[in-house]
Amino acid sequence: MPSVSIVLGERYVKSSILCVRDTISDIINRISKTNELSELVKVFVSSIQQSLSIRPTSALLVNIFRDSLMYALNLVKQKREFNVIREEIINRLKSLVDIAEESLDRAARIASRRIVNNDKIMTISYSIGVLKALRYALQDGKKFEVFVLESRPGCEGIEFAKELSQMGIPTTIIVDSAARFYMKNITRVLIGAEAVAANGAVVNKVGTSILALAANEARVRVFVIASTQKFSFETIHGELIEIPTLDPKTILPIELQNLHVKAFVPLFDVTPPEYIDAIATE
Repeated sequence: MPSVSIVLGERYVKSSILCVRDTISDIINRISKTNELSELVKVFVSSIQQSLSIRPTSALLVNIFRDSLMYALNLVKQKREFNVIREEIINRLKSLVDIAEESLDRAARIASRRIVNNDKIMTISYSIGVLKALRYALQDGKKFEVFVLESRPGCEGIEFAKELSQMGIPTTIIVDSAARFYMKNITRVLIGAEAVAANGAVVNKVGTSILALAANEARVRVFVIASTQKFSFETIHGELIEIPTLDPKTILPIELQNLHVKAFVPLFDVTPPEYIDAIATE
């Protein structure tokens, strides 16, 4: 069975909801094998800590873990039997993931109404919310094109473009650095979110802030698709969302490493609220 870190690693630069689904599934599997309360608590807490250390930007994970921990604590205070506590925690985790997926689906449906015939839409990374919104618009009979930034590091935009093309949507891959150059051809920008801060700033795949800046300059509207479970309540108190970085070796060829060339590889960035026109939630 893969560890939480491996599961997260495979999904790190992909959709937040996919990451959460796989992570919670792995944690449930671990919890189901515990035989006493102390073991359950140890496994649950350590799994949460490990997951958040790898993907600290995921407000969805943070909110699900906060809710489930409070729920578990309440069960313990009630002195329920161990088997009941274990089963209730598992059911709670499953329910929270289901709610997250349903909320994202409703948000995507709302966002799809902003898409009109002959739209030329630019997006970045791999967002299930954006994918759902585009699918809904297609089902509504709307004709549009999508331009996907390749989304380095990870280049998950290429996989996203592949899925759009298989749906029958005219799709073009754009190199990240050409976002501003190509913006003159775009009518709107659709993006997902890793987290939404209290001031309306959006954490998403690195390159999103440059995309939004280019759109703002060209007066192209930027729409974010995110359920309210992705709102980061910690930022209300001024806490900053930690932005993880990849090991420089992931992009530096060995000859440059030998020359002691450094590299900075952030996975996410923060888009200021003034570059965002609307956030579609459930």
